[in-house]
Amino acid sequence: MAIRRYQVRGRRAPVTGVSAKTSQTNPISFVKGLHTGNPNDLQPDDTLRYVTDMRYKGFGKFETRQGNDFYTVPVGQTINVQQTSVAGAGDVTFNNTTRIAEKVTATADGVITRVDINLKNDASATGTVIVEMYSNVSGNPGALLSRSSIDEATITASYAYSTTYMIKAPAVATSDVVWVVAYVQEFGTGSFSASTTTNTTNAKTSADGGQTWTAASYSLNVKVHTSTAGPVKGLTRVYRPNGTAATFFAHGTNVYKVTDSDGSVASIDSTISASSTNVRFEFVQDVLYYVDGFSKPHKYNWTASSIVTAAPYNASHIIEHVGILFFVDATDRNRFFWSNFGLYEVFTSTDFQYAPAPNSSDDIKALAKLNGVLYIITRNNKYMLMGKRTATFRLDNAYGQKGTFSQESVVYDLNSIFLASDDGIYQFNGTYEKNIAENIITDYTAILTKSDITLQTHNNKLYTWYRPNGAAQVSECFVYNVLYDVWESRDLNTPIAVSFSRLDTEDLFLQASNRAGVVFYSERVSNDYVNLGDRLSAEARTSYQHFGTPQQRKRITYWRPIIQNQAGSYSMKAGFAADYSNDFNFVNVALQGTGFVYDDAASLYDAITYARSAAGTDTTLEIYGSAQRWQRAYKHHAAREPFEFAGEVLTVQTRRLR
Repeated sequence: MAIRRYQVRGRRAPVTGVSAKTSQTNPISFVKGLHTGNPNDLQPDDTLRYVTDMRYKGFGKFETRQGNDFYTVPVGQTINVQQTSVAGAGDVTFNNTTRIAEKVTATADGVITRVDINLKNDASATGTVIVEMYSNVSGNPGALLSRSSIDEATITASYAYSTTYMIKAPAVATSDVVWVVAYVQEFGTGSFSASTTTNTTNAKTSADGGQTWTAASYSLNVKVHTSTAGPVKGLTRVYRPNGTAATFFAHGTNVYKVTDSDGSVASIDSTISASSTNVRFEFVQDVLYYVDGFSKPHKYNWTASSIVTAAPYNASHIIEHVGILFFVDATDRNRFFWSNFGLYEVFTSTDFQYAPAPNSSDDIKALAKLNGVLYIITRNNKYMLMGKRTATFRLDNAYGQKGTFSQESVVYDLNSIFLASDDGIYQFNGTYEKNIAENIITDYTAILTKSDITLQTHNNKLYTWYRPNGAAQVSECFVYNVLYDVWESRDLNTPIAVSFSRLDTEDLFLQASNRAGVVFYSERVSNDYVNLGDRLSAEARTSYQHFGTPQQRKRITYWRPIIQNQAGSYSMKAGFAADYSNDFNFVNVALQGTGFVYDDAASLYDAITYARSAAGTDTTLEIYGSAQRWQRAYKHHAAREPFEFAGEVLTVQTRRLR
């Protein structure tokens, strides 16, 4: 111990020096999930500052999420432009450094929902084939518009067109020039072949990953499909008394019925108002009722669609409660009205009420029900309608007073109503509402446009889609785990308009595009860790941790991330940054199926290979230098290549305070 002396009232006294802490190796588990609400230095140690495209598996484990899959054929999808000529046919090879590109000129307006490219694999190449769409800049591929991918297992030794779907569905107008680009994802081996023709010479190649392009003397065989632009306005899936099920969605002026076996769609009603922005459904006594906000309720009885002409008003909202259909008047938005009991197309002229009062500026935004009570939710408040018949109905203030933005920003199940409000996302149990957004409150309150927030629950998770600031449409989603009471992730690349899950006996989770008339399967166990073919940006970062001593420099002398093994031959990246620099030092960490076993020590720059047979794979890495705060990050932005992060073990050596 260092001994120093100084004068205290005329005498000398010993003073203890400030020395380094004893180094201790500590495990860190991020069991409390994503937390961005506190300032960095006040963030709990068992939380992560940044998580994208991952799912919380409990006990501090995060895994790459499973995204969307093909379900329906987009409305109006047709080939916009193609090059299928076999004149002067030949081969061109591409791999993870050599890229190929084909210039195409749109022949009609639309959004690009599908791209086909003629490929073969007769040289035992491995790896996911990436297909991208780019804008045209000075005769070369410019800005990335969309991305998808092809599983190598589907590419045969003979030429065949491989299909990709574009979840971003970029818009093109007649005569617009765009580029189709193909290459092999990082860690792929060997080369695939694409077929060509000398009929035209629109192709280019790049030997440096797309940095520079060289003109070719041929064109690639590709097909670009476009579909009718516009968001899906409403979505539901119904289960009939005879045991069959069907999905319906609204797009443009039509309501479509889906054939599950092949995803084809057929219009059952073409009278939806072109001015409508939302179509809402309710299924009662084997009849599908729906409203568009500009006409009286519609119905479909499995033979034909029609208008419920007996309804006294045009309707914007619909819900069944205690054997009665309730509606919101689309013109007088403080008024809600209802049908007779069990007679959903019969109305009594006096069966209506106002919430909160006639001519109020606080109009009705949503209807929900919980524990036998119907809740009428306005922009700024919430009311409850109690009773089971007209004679006993009584409207009163709800115990929770938070309002919401729209019917789509509310979702309910048997236990709770979740609603998005100005200052948070609330879980309401009928007597008490809790702001569950506290751990992401800074990010949530910073959202400038909250009116198009949509909520959905599925498999004990709450999904909150929102529009990032500066974006034209919804494209991100916060995911909350209701079971563990943690925020899991911020999902990227989510152009979702509406969704369906609750009350679904098949455990289906359906999501519909805000770009085209198309519905996706979502979060299926069979998903191969792609977002309709697009890659997932799976990443987890800690805060800049000071380990209890913000003013002292420290070294991390032992760093062991715990990464679950994977049945593949690829790598993820692990990295570190110091003192808010955001300048990460990343290295590849292999996740192969053979090699060293569990807990094998190796330095960061050794050839680390994790064993697939291990219960979990981890190894020691190196963080060099000293800093007051350290951040660690783990990521793999790829298609069909997941990783799972389960925590860290660190030894932190704190230096003497000077």
